[in-house]
Amino acid sequence: MTSEFNNLVLFDVPITSIDYLGNYLIISGGGGGKKFGVKNFMNTYLVKNKLVSKVVCFSHEFKTEIPNYIKSVKSHNLILVCLTNSILIFSIDLNTGAMNNIQEIVVSNNTNEEIYLSTLSIDIKNLVVGSSDGNMK
Repeated sequence: MTSEFNNLVLFDVPITSIDYLGNYLIISGGGGGKKFGVKNFMNTYLVKNKLVSKVVCFSHEFKTEIPNYIKSVKSHNLILVCLTNSILIFSIDLNTGAMNNIQEIVVSNNTNEEIYLSTLSIDIKNLVVGSSDGNMK
């Protein structure tokens, strides 16, 4: 009988970012959505006794964009997801791994600009992002 948990979990899609919050491993990736047949996603997986579950607790599909970067904000149980020119903020339920998209912040009107990373201040009042134009906003 095969266990639901394993030290090594192999994914059959490209992974763009990975983070950890509570007892959950959060992974984003994909391959171009419907155009290429590989969904763009963000999934949560339960981690128990240092082993990662193979079962997806929660999955969010991104229709057209692959997330560039995800960052957990442990103090507030939030996940920041960097897309082409915006940041999505998700809350995460640490009992189930379910995520809820609570806000989108458009950082730039330039759809050619890529948002590569982001972080929130400790009081979560300020968002800082780094982008492909070489600026911090």
